[in-house]
Amino acid sequence: MRICTTICMLSVLLAATAAPAQDSPAAATGRIEGRVIGQNGQGLAGVTVVVESLATELTGTDGGFAFEDLPPGTYRLELTLGNQVESVDGVEVAAGATATVEKNVDWLPSFGTSITVVSASRRRQQIYEAPAAISAILPEEIERQSAHGQLPKLLRFTPGIELTQSGIYDFNLNARGINTMLTRRILVLVDGRDVSMPLNGAQEWSSYSLPLYELDGIELLRGPSSALYGSNAVHGVLNMVTKVPREHQGGLLQLAGGEIDTLRIDARHAGELGADWYYRISGGHQSTGDFARSRVETVEYEGAPLEILPPASDTVETTLGSLRLDKYFGDGGDGGILTFDSGSTRSEGVIFLTPGGRFQVRDATSSWARLDYSRQRWNAFATYSARDADNIQLNTAGESYLDATRTQVEVHGNQDFAGGRLRLVGGASYSRVTVDSLNPQGIQTLLLEETVEDRFGAFAQLDYDISDQLELLLAARWDDGDRYDNQVSPKAALVWGFKPHQRLRFTYNEAFQAPNTVEFDIFFPVAESLDLSSVEEDLAPQLGGVPLGFSDVPFLALGNPSLDVEQIRTLELGYSGVLGGRHFLTIDVYNSELENFVSTFLPQLGTSLGRLNPNFGPYQPPAGLSPEASASVLTALEAELGSDLFATMSNYFDGAPIFATLTFTNLGEVETSGLEMALSSSLTRRLRLDASYAYIDFDIKVQVPENPILANAPENKFSMDLAYTGDRFDATVGYRWADSFEWSTGIFVGNVPSYGIVDFVGNYKIDDRWTVGLNISNLFDDEHYEAFGGDLVGRRAIASASFAW
Repeated sequence: MRICTTICMLSVLLAATAAPAQDSPAAATGRIEGRVIGQNGQGLAGVTVVVESLATELTGTDGGFAFEDLPPGTYRLELTLGNQVESVDGVEVAAGATATVEKNVDWLPSFGTSITVVSASRRRQQIYEAPAAISAILPEEIERQSAHGQLPKLLRFTPGIELTQSGIYDFNLNARGINTMLTRRILVLVDGRDVSMPLNGAQEWSSYSLPLYELDGIELLRGPSSALYGSNAVHGVLNMVTKVPREHQGGLLQLAGGEIDTLRIDARHAGELGADWYYRISGGHQSTGDFARSRVETVEYEGAPLEILPPASDTVETTLGSLRLDKYFGDGGDGGILTFDSGSTRSEGVIFLTPGGRFQVRDATSSWARLDYSRQRWNAFATYSARDADNIQLNTAGESYLDATRTQVEVHGNQDFAGGRLRLVGGASYSRVTVDSLNPQGIQTLLLEETVEDRFGAFAQLDYDISDQLELLLAARWDDGDRYDNQVSPKAALVWGFKPHQRLRFTYNEAFQAPNTVEFDIFFPVAESLDLSSVEEDLAPQLGGVPLGFSDVPFLALGNPSLDVEQIRTLELGYSGVLGGRHFLTIDVYNSELENFVSTFLPQLGTSLGRLNPNFGPYQPPAGLSPEASASVLTALEAELGSDLFATMSNYFDGAPIFATLTFTNLGEVETSGLEMALSSSLTRRLRLDASYAYIDFDIKVQVPENPILANAPENKFSMDLAYTGDRFDATVGYRWADSFEWSTGIFVGNVPSYGIVDFVGNYKIDDRWTVGLNISNLFDDEHYEAFGGDLVGRRAIASASFAW
């Protein structure tokens, strides 16, 4: 029934936003498509374009803009960037045609006003206008750093970010505390596609099937964002978009190599196929060492646990490839753009730090495909992703196999009313996740059976200009899933533009995080099974032929199907402003209340909470036994096992005897508050300084001694970088510092000492085709760990050479 409802909602939204029929009055309209080009010959982003007070658009990263459904006639365009104003007169619009405008302006980008974002309200706006704390990484910054091949490192100087690294590809991305291993409190999207692992919702950073320079922008939205994005956007959204082939034609070959035996090669090419078809193809391979060391006999620092297996391989190998096809309909794409793209990545040797110990991926293949149709104000897409993996746990030698898929369908759109004063955004989504853990012998390794989960959601947002200075935003999203009750996530924001290019905002958000497949369904042996067949043999005369199944009773870590969703409520006061056209300042103060945390593994019995998982009560003998025989079975078991072990004996859902050893539960209530500050200053035309500071305070309201809740994040952290960009040479020197803090996740409990790291990136453009670069992370080789139990992270210097055509 819910599937039918969701399909109907998607259909209504599609019909409401689709192009008008040919015989309708709107079919007699035309459109304007244009581009604003700056001093350097490249598109100028963030320019406000107004057509005769009828409509307003912002230019994107390529300087492009478009207006649809304009009545035939002659129009005047007004272009504004900061205090710079230009106009274009005499733009002729004919019915059913597109008028093209290309305007060259002798403008320098106005710092801050030339940056636009879409993630905060699902529509393009200048970054200082956004009704949320948000940061953006521009494509030119991404290209300068792309040689290291590690996507999360692009974010290391982002304000408020908590980026902990353990290995080459083992990163945990979080914001505003409650960090952990395999964290999933920030939703990560690439072109709208959820790229998290279906099993646990965490990120596998080695599985991205595009070279970094194919990214056309990154936005990090901080704070609860479920009102627009649903589950798992508890602490924010990382939204990445890739380059459009039509706007980025040509080829690029990049070679990189350096410390810890790193060698990487990747290439891309994009071009036109004809008949308004465009393509992009890319691929690459990397071989590198890792920071991981064997912990069989010794450990790198006191408190890190020993393991029984060394890493199976000292080398991490990744191979990736992708293909994209775009078809433009109508005159210049006014009939929409159809996109098909797909990709695949194979990785070997990656080591992950998990609450239960270090896992190594022996072999994993991640594949995906996306079909997308978009017009200026709406978008509909469907994606499919699959992951097959073979893992081994280094501290237990346990093997696990995974075969997981995710299907995702979404449609969303926006429309302006009342001359642009009222803006509506809405959409709906559906997803299905399947997870299986069969090994090659047909035996389940993590689950009892394949799991299937459907999720549904719909959202709406109203954004209204109360006056020229005051903006009101209201949003809400409804989510429903097979494994949790209906959730409604509201948002409210009041934005005050008290001065030009300066905003003060007050926001309230609620968000939730649904338990993942591991927390709901894991069925994993944690010790050798116990043979109790002798007890069954002694009781045989009383059993009347009813089997007890005591020959192989397993000790299990078990999921808890009764888990509730984690919830957060946040009040936030923020300021963002462009000062003097050269400085962009943001200040955010927040207070959050979090409850219903899902614990790491805890003993089913033995904590102050009593029996944790209500699905596994005391052991019950088979129903076919008489009351007297059942009593005899229980008496014999307690005598054989002792009262403590006997108390953990239970029945699985099929009635089979088990020992319910470890499980999950909801616990704890925490209040966090914090301050985030960031300043970007254009010191000269070529020199820029970025600095950020974040403070977090952590107040535990309800605590469970056996599973202490910690922020797992430094109370204070600071970063600063100085960047020079010339005609042929660019260089950036950055410094990151984090205060010491306590860490507690699973078996890893200890102190993380304070650390300060210097990074360097430099590139030299030899000519229009050749560029060489040097990328050094941890310049002074200050070995440190960023999560307790993680690897010691040292220096990694990479030299690169790129050839473009």
